[in-house]
Amino acid sequence: MELAAGLLFTFLYWKFGLSLQLGMPIVYASLLTLIFVINLEHGLIPNRLIYLGMVVAFGFSFFWPELGW
Repeated sequence: MELAAGLLFTFLYWKFGLSLQLGMPIVYASLLTLIFVINLEHGLIPNRLIYLGMVVAFGFSFFWPELGW
């Protein structure tokens, strides 16, 4: 799992470079990787992680208004 996450982060760094725009994909990649692993092990997706993703998306919407509708 660490290798997959490392490769994913490396790809995101290659795509976005070292900038503020890298923050959002890194956070979502981490969250989705965590959801994926928990779902594989336990067969469920905790609501706390979904709510966390919603709060993070709301927070990012203040910094990137072009993410809107």
